[in-house]
Amino acid sequence: MKTISDRLKTAAALFILLTAPASFSSCDGTGGGALILPNRTWVAIDPVQCLQNPWELDWLASHANDYLAYPREIDSQLIIIRLYYAGLGVDVDEALSIPNGLGVCDACSCPRGDTIYLHVRDRDLRTMLILGFRVEAPYNPGPGDTSIVGMYRYTGYDSLGAVLITGTLEFKSVDSTSARGTWELDGPEGYGPQIGVGTFEGWIDGGVVTLNLNPGWADNNVFLYGRMAAGVYSGQWDWVTFIGPTYTGSFTAVKMEVVPPPTLPEGL
Repeated sequence: MKTISDRLKTAAALFILLTAPASFSSCDGTGGGALILPNRTWVAIDPVQCLQNPWELDWLASHANDYLAYPREIDSQLIIIRLYYAGLGVDVDEALSIPNGLGVCDACSCPRGDTIYLHVRDRDLRTMLILGFRVEAPYNPGPGDTSIVGMYRYTGYDSLGAVLITGTLEFKSVDSTSARGTWELDGPEGYGPQIGVGTFEGWIDGGVVTLNLNPGWADNNVFLYGRMAAGVYSGQWDWVTFIGPTYTGSFTAVKMEVVPPPTLPEGL
């Protein structure tokens, strides 16, 4: 009897065969011969805990559900992911796991704290979207990259998801590993030193941007841990004191477009 995983693989393979356009050509351009390498797109997903992701369940099903035997090294896990999607007919030429700073909880349905990025063929994109992925490339700035420089409209939420803090963050300078800027935020007292104005310093590691809103302070700091993608910086904020994390919430900061002033006709 076929398992659910086998049926899913068969259905995905048929879907790809029926929807993928033909892309063969010969060396002389007369048709037939070598496969033309297609363009590729990054897709992303936030995996859940407790080995409940499809590639993990598939591995467990073929290893007598031995949870303790599942590899803990991230490189081995990425190989399992690539092999799983290869079984569905999806070619993954690169796979990454990047911490995303998002809060986790005790339930197995909660995110485990990282984002999986897969580099797939464009013709496989529709399949990956059906399987729960989204189009998103890992943020990995290189030397001279200033794409995140600018003003962001900031909204901070309490632990229940209610709006708590509002204002702006401005990234003034960045390089491949660090960021600096200023903040101006408004909200109630009692949630750490994040009301008024100040400067921040931060670190960039892959797609994760970590900011300290109180550089030079100790035992009384507000930190932002988040993922930067397509002009949106979002994740978790923590007020950390000498006893450790004192309060935690979430935040979203959206880059504000700079509207150039109107051009006046000559002579005015």
